[in-house]
Amino acid sequence: MSRSNPDTDRGEDELQRLRSALDNVGAYVFTKDREGRYVYVNRMVCELFGAAAEDIVGCGDERFFDLSVADDLRVHDRQVIEAGVRIEGEERTVVAHSGETRYYHTVKQPLYDGAGAIVGVLGVSTDISARKAAETRLRDREALLRNILDTASVAIFLVDAEGVITHANRRMAEMFGCPLAQLVGSEYVAHVHPAERETGRARRRALLANELAAVDLERLYWRADGSQFWGRLTGRCFEDAQGRGRGLVGVIADISAGKSAAERQGRVIELAMDGFLAVGADGHIHECNAALCALSGYTREELLARGIGNLEAVEAGEEIAVHIARIFGVGSDRFETRWRRKDGRVIDVEVTATCLRSDGEIGAFVRDITLLKAHQHELQHIAHHDLLTGLPNRALLFDRMRQAVAQARRSGAALAVCYLDLDGFKPVNDRFGHDEGDRVLIEVARRLKACLRAGDTVARIGGDEFALLLQGLAAADDVAPALTRILEAIAQPMRAGGSDIVLSASLGAALHPGEEVDADTLLRQADQAMYVAKQNGRNRFHVFDAERDRLARERSERQERIARALRDGEFVLHYQPQVDMRSGRVHGAEALVRWQHPQRGLLAPGEFLPAIEDCDLIVELGNWVIATALGQLDAWRRAGLELSVGVNIAARHLLRGDFVASLRRHLAAWPQLCPPALELEVLETAALEDLERVSALIDECRALGVAFALDDFGTGYSSLAYLKALPAQTLKIDQSFVRDMLLDAEDSAIVEGVIGLARVFRRAVIAEGVESVDHGTMLLALGCDRAQGYGIARPMPAAELPAWVARWRPDPAWRRIRAAATIA
Repeated sequence: MSRSNPDTDRGEDELQRLRSALDNVGAYVFTKDREGRYVYVNRMVCELFGAAAEDIVGCGDERFFDLSVADDLRVHDRQVIEAGVRIEGEERTVVAHSGETRYYHTVKQPLYDGAGAIVGVLGVSTDISARKAAETRLRDREALLRNILDTASVAIFLVDAEGVITHANRRMAEMFGCPLAQLVGSEYVAHVHPAERETGRARRRALLANELAAVDLERLYWRADGSQFWGRLTGRCFEDAQGRGRGLVGVIADISAGKSAAERQGRVIELAMDGFLAVGADGHIHECNAALCALSGYTREELLARGIGNLEAVEAGEEIAVHIARIFGVGSDRFETRWRRKDGRVIDVEVTATCLRSDGEIGAFVRDITLLKAHQHELQHIAHHDLLTGLPNRALLFDRMRQAVAQARRSGAALAVCYLDLDGFKPVNDRFGHDEGDRVLIEVARRLKACLRAGDTVARIGGDEFALLLQGLAAADDVAPALTRILEAIAQPMRAGGSDIVLSASLGAALHPGEEVDADTLLRQADQAMYVAKQNGRNRFHVFDAERDRLARERSERQERIARALRDGEFVLHYQPQVDMRSGRVHGAEALVRWQHPQRGLLAPGEFLPAIEDCDLIVELGNWVIATALGQLDAWRRAGLELSVGVNIAARHLLRGDFVASLRRHLAAWPQLCPPALELEVLETAALEDLERVSALIDECRALGVAFALDDFGTGYSSLAYLKALPAQTLKIDQSFVRDMLLDAEDSAIVEGVIGLARVFRRAVIAEGVESVDHGTMLLALGCDRAQGYGIARPMPAAELPAWVARWRPDPAWRRIRAAATIA
């Protein structure tokens, strides 16, 4: 009789207590496997789905939710599993069995097994449907109140105890010519005429202190564009539910139309922020306001006793005469001039003048723009200079470059545009912090300026990148000594974080005259030259090479043409048979891409693949080849021809992070095909780039049923350890060895060695480049039965392959061969 295990019993008791606790936790708790099937659900999930736990476990969301909801939930699950991250958010669901729409706040995180691998998703959901319903009702009530307020013909607003507008209706925004979002949050008295702002603040305090029951008055307001209008304000305190004063509610009616034009004019002039004066034909001031007194420093009496000419700080008689003539000619004029205040200080003023009467009286508003002019100068400097180093920025650099190019064309002198990038600056930031990094950049800027002559320019154009404009070069050869000086200056030790550091720089230069180019092109060429300097080892300079740039442009144009060819369906696949020379069986074919060029005819891969092997276009083409080959396999299968097809995969394509997922989608499009019918061929040299990653990729593809072959085997740095690490089923002997094996003993030895390796590691082997019967004979003697090459068949269109398979027979000499005893 067996006895129970106490540890097992305790574990089961603890599991039961945990399940009981989760059933009463007040939330929906569940776990799913990697495929989205429920593994565990608590009581609340069972009640939600209207099913028992055993009827839920093993099912996916599509059984319990609307399909669109189920798809969204599956997307969330995959994000957790694939990225290994915790996500949370609100989910709207429609429960299938009840048709009820519910809202949940859900937290999902990866579920790990004992080895640390992600095996599924753990989720906890809380029903927030009641809260969402309450929020909807509140929004509806708020929208109704807002609609009521926005239909009012008067401005309605609330201010808090500090006088800040907290709510306002649409009419108030229209009345003040100010966006509602800008109006709310501003101080109410900021929209009142400045002369009445303190009075407005005092009334607000009195209302809040219950010293005033309400206000009802006429007041002059300012719109956002600086214009003014009269409004009638009524306001009082408003309280919360506890009777505490929370602020003020106000109503403003626009009464501008009811005010007398003369009253408004006099009031506006007196309260205007700008100075106003009326000048007679004799030049004497007849009238002025308080603002003009403040602006000039003179009293009203002093101004009325003076002529306008006494205020001018510069001799500008002719200029003033021009302005007066324009005023009487077109009715008004606006101009800037300089006045001298009573205290002797000179200020910049803007004058807006108009003709008041036919007797020559002129009225003018005068504004002090001294600070504005200073700010404009400062803003101009900021707009054209780097804030950290004070150097010119990209905008100012380009302006100077354009001027320099134009001048160089006229004079025939040479100039150079240089692009400098610091080597290894990021570690300085990482080690010492951004403040120390900024100090290093400032020191670099100082050194660069010290290297240049008076007419040259150095600019910071971003991060640790600088540009230099070297003008007045006697000849293009003069640039090399200048660039050497710059590199030497940068390489001198400097301090950072209390330590000595040494930086270097990569420097590129473009010269003018050279090609007929503009300033933008010169900087681009200098940037390209800088990258060449970096690629060549850094801490050096490189002068732009026009021929290298031409070749790069040609390569780019060729890539664009190839991309268009792919879009336009100009690529085709030809297939080269792979046969068993001994038995005569045709095992499969290798898919070889060709370009059916409209003008040049059928082009081999060597004509176009080299141009795209380093860009993502090779991935697009590779996906097209896979899809087309799978479609052809299915067509042959339906015609009764069972073959495998080998597809070459570029290293860039294979090593993309989404390669396996993309392959899975391709295979899913042809479910009727047996996956081993597709064999992916990867170059041995590509596999060596990242052996561990390629090995893992091959394992993942083999799990999908896809076979793998190592193409051009023997051309890389093969080793037994390397071959053992790669789980490819087939080795393809490179055609260069096979082609010369009859004449070259070393090539023959290599072929024999590859066949031996394949036999030891239980891999299939196929020889490429079989061009004659003798090639096949020797391969059979060495123990290699499978082959392809021109001696068997040239690559052919898909439509021709079935007939070729039907009539092909191996050479009689091949049937008589027996493998050498030492190999057998």
